[in-house]
Amino acid sequence: MNMKFIQKYLKKNLLLDQEHVRYVPPNTIVDTDFLGPCFGIIVHDKENKRAYAGHFPNPHSGSLVLLLNKAISELGDSKNLNVYCVGSSPGGQLEDIENRYVQHTLMERNFVASTLERYGFEKSKILFRWINKPEQYAKLKFDVDSAETEYFLFSNLSTTKKHLYKGSISDI
Repeated sequence: MNMKFIQKYLKKNLLLDQEHVRYVPPNTIVDTDFLGPCFGIIVHDKENKRAYAGHFPNPHSGSLVLLLNKAISELGDSKNLNVYCVGSSPGGQLEDIENRYVQHTLMERNFVASTLERYGFEKSKILFRWINKPEQYAKLKFDVDSAETEYFLFSNLSTTKKHLYKGSISDI
């Protein structure tokens, strides 16, 4: 039997709730749950195999800043941490730049990127996977020990949801 397969299923699974900032200890797989207009963020200390993670409907709520402050305080210098940020589907087609929902989504994405930059995270260690169609949803599972990702992209969340992609977040 494959030892890697067995080890994966012995790990603790942590499902994120909206607006919660969670510490993710070693031997854990964190699951952002479904992200549509919401976005999920994982700040990872690869060396010590731990992280902070959150699932937020609004980056301006204060929860993003809380997560970043806790991550830096407990995980160490932001320059040594990796960041994975997913979700944030637009409220319309991205090409429709006049759509106020699209403008709002783009402003929120820029806010997240500029906040990470302001906190000293290195651009080369930040991975964004924004959703580009309003009818799509995503989900990210992240193993804090191995830094392996499993990214899911769905066409909708109805009972007939369709997988558009399943695999590593870095392969997209």
